[in-house]
Amino acid sequence: MYYSQAQWLLFFFLYCFLGWVWECLYVSAIKRQWINRGFLYGPLIPIYGFGAITVLWITLPVRDSVPLIFLFGMTGATILEYFTGAAMERIFHVRYWDYSNHHLNLNGHICLFCSLGWGVFSVLMVKVLHLPFENAVLKIPEMPANLASTTLVAIFAADTTKSVQSALDLRELLQELTERSTVLSSLEERLENVSENIAYNSERLHEHIHEIESELRENREILSQKRERLRCSYKKALHERLKERKVKTALNIIRRNPSAISPKFKESFHELKELFESQYKN
Repeated sequence: MYYSQAQWLLFFFLYCFLGWVWECLYVSAIKRQWINRGFLYGPLIPIYGFGAITVLWITLPVRDSVPLIFLFGMTGATILEYFTGAAMERIFHVRYWDYSNHHLNLNGHICLFCSLGWGVFSVLMVKVLHLPFENAVLKIPEMPANLASTTLVAIFAADTTKSVQSALDLRELLQELTERSTVLSSLEERLENVSENIAYNSERLHEHIHEIESELRENREILSQKRERLRCSYKKALHERLKERKVKTALNIIRRNPSAISPKFKESFHELKELFESQYKN
């Protein structure tokens, strides 16, 4: 069936919302606390909306064949999910959904189990779920439909802009933490080398010069204290950064996407996630 542009948009936002409801209920049940899922701030998850529209569009010629609906829907949604996930990871350096632990996955962006789920969802949507939604949307007069779709697009655009900026802020924070961690590791390594040299020299001089040994041991302890102060300084600086409004906004993405990972900034992302979770619980 042919739909107008406004009707397609209304279907898109409807399925974005239903996807958000499903994700929130599913993840909240697993985490045993309410999780406002998604990349956006509002109650919309675009991948579900785009997935639904893709399925509805590519299955138009095969609406009478359940096997073809399953096959077309599974293929179209899987391709969309893969390229969306790959693009987001490339841009933001964060993988917002990860199937690396699932069997038969491709780069963690798609897996066989979820692809089959897309196929089942396609059949249920086309044959059952979409029919009452279609009847309801088709009854909306043209002018109200245009007004509603235009308003939703404006809100969606504003939310997307803000969410993208937050994701970029998170990427910047991860880069900063990685650079600081690299500098800290380099300093610690240099201090460790000096400490080892002191220990080595101390052993060599032990039998001959007791006073020098004592001085070397003292210097070693001083270096150890300096290394500990470096660690404390790093932790303090990180905690101070977490208090900034811009950083807090970026960290909300982590709270909304508890399964997200960052292959490029793995250690920094893990550390940031642990610190944020401890602060959030407190």
